[in-house]
Amino acid sequence: MQWLELMGPQGIGKTTLRRQLRLFTKQRKLPVGNKDIYPLIEGLDFNRPTTWGIAPQWDEFFCVVARLYLYGAGLDLADSRRRRSFCKSMMYMSMVHEAKDIGISVLDLIGSEGMRFSYMLKDVNNIRSYFQTMPVSELGVVVLEAPLSVIVNRNEMRMPRVDDFSMWAEKGTQVCALAASVLAERTRVLRLDATRSVDENVRTIAEFAGLKGGQ
Repeated sequence: MQWLELMGPQGIGKTTLRRQLRLFTKQRKLPVGNKDIYPLIEGLDFNRPTTWGIAPQWDEFFCVVARLYLYGAGLDLADSRRRRSFCKSMMYMSMVHEAKDIGISVLDLIGSEGMRFSYMLKDVNNIRSYFQTMPVSELGVVVLEAPLSVIVNRNEMRMPRVDDFSMWAEKGTQVCALAASVLAERTRVLRLDATRSVDENVRTIAEFAGLKGGQ
C-alpha cells in the first residue's frame, strides 16, 4: 500500500492538514488501534532491532535509530517513553505497508518521529542518517514550512503554559530543511507554505500526489 508522509515542526499544522486530506480522500482506517499495538511492543529489545520481526526490509533503519539513541543522544531506550512511541509508530507503519485494499494513507508518523529525535541531539546534522534510511513511499513527502514567528505563535496558542518555543521552532526549521534536502534524493518532496489556507494546501497536495476526492 502507498502512503503520503507529512512532516514539519511541532505545531505547524500537520494534524489539521492530515485530517482534511483524509476527509478529502475518504481514507479508510486500519482495523487496528493502540490497544492492539501496545501489547506487541512491550517485549521488544530496542538494543536488538533486527529481532523485532517488523518489516524486515526496514532493519537498516531500525539499527540507525538504535545508534542515534545509544550514541547520538546518549539515552538507553529501555526506560524511555520515546521507545514506546517510536515502536508504536513503526508497528503501525508496518501494518499500513502490508495492508490491502485500503487505498492511499496520509500519515505524519516517521518524519515526525525523526523531528522528535532531532530535539535530543546537540548537532542536527547527526539526524541525517535517519532520513537517509527511513521508509518512504513513491508518493513522496510533504514538508510544511512557515516563518519562525508563526510557528512560535501557534505553539503558544496550543500550550500557553510553556515559556519559550523559539529554540524548538528554530531547531525544527533547521531539521526540516535538512530532511527535505536528503529525502529529495530518495523520493518526491513538496515543500509547502503552512501559512496558506488549509483548503488551498489540500488542493496542492492532492495535485502533487495524484490524490482524488473520495478515493
